[in-house]
Amino acid sequence: MELPEVTTHAILLDETRKQILLIKWRNPLGEIMWGFPGGHIELGERVEEAAMREVKEETGYDVRVERLLGVYDNIVKDDPSGRIIAHVINIVWMAKIVSGILDFHGDEEAIAAKWVSFSRAKKLGMSASARKILCDALSVIDCTDYQG
Repeated sequence: MELPEVTTHAILLDETRKQILLIKWRNPLGEIMWGFPGGHIELGERVEEAAMREVKEETGYDVRVERLLGVYDNIVKDDPSGRIIAHVINIVWMAKIVSGILDFHGDEEAIAAKWVSFSRAKKLGMSASARKILCDALSVIDCTDYQG
């Protein structure tokens, strides 16, 4: 029996709180999409620690996890057959950069990292789940009770 993969990601804002850090990556179908820094949780690793480790590995930033944004399903289907190719459960955090500079470290999936304005981010190619995460993140950023 195949099981979903579980990943953790972080929403990062620049110091002006007007730009969001996005990662360009290749999905299981080979398509290029935009998403958020993060990745797989290692066995025995706490989810928050995995988010901080993955962000550091991909971007060079040390971050502090501040609050859970949400848990999101990303189910990728083959269009012609409808067969499920991948099912990833994304645990997404609002996080704050505490130190470092952008020093992107890509791999076979992650292609680039870029700071983009919120309006530009809304226009980039994303999966449906990444678009939902972006929408939720922007609504939290607009709230006055977020202390990030």
